[in-house]
Amino acid sequence: MVIDALERLGIREETVVIWTADHGDQQWEHAMFLKFNMREASVHVPLVIDAPGVSSGIRLDLVEHIDLFPTICDLMGADTPDSVQGRSLAACLKSEKRRSPDGSGKHYWNLVPSYRISLP
Repeated sequence: MVIDALERLGIREETVVIWTADHGDQQWEHAMFLKFNMREASVHVPLVIDAPGVSSGIRLDLVEHIDLFPTICDLMGADTPDSVQGRSLAACLKSEKRRSPDGSGKHYWNLVPSYRISLP
C-alpha cells in the first residue's frame, strides 16, 4: 500500500521506507513476562527497509534499533553526529557482505539482540 502510493506519486526513487516494531513483553510465553532473557519472543523483531539503490532480499545481520538513525543519515547523504550511537546499515543493505561484530547489544542490558533485515 505505502509503496504503491509512493509509486503513484512518483516519489518512490527518492523515498526510504522503514518498517519495524517493538518485541513486546512476551505475554507469559515460556511462563515469563517482560524482556530479560534471550528467547525468540524477546529479541527478534521485524525490520523492513525499502530504499533507492537497494536490491530486494534478506540480510542476516545483528542489528539494533539504535542503528536506524545512522542508517537514515547515510541513506540521505547527511552527516551522522559524533554523539550518535549505533552503526549504519547502509553498506550492509547495498551488498551481501555481513557486518563485522562490534559488541552489538551493549545498549540493551549487555545482551545481543538480533534482528532479521528483510527487503521487499
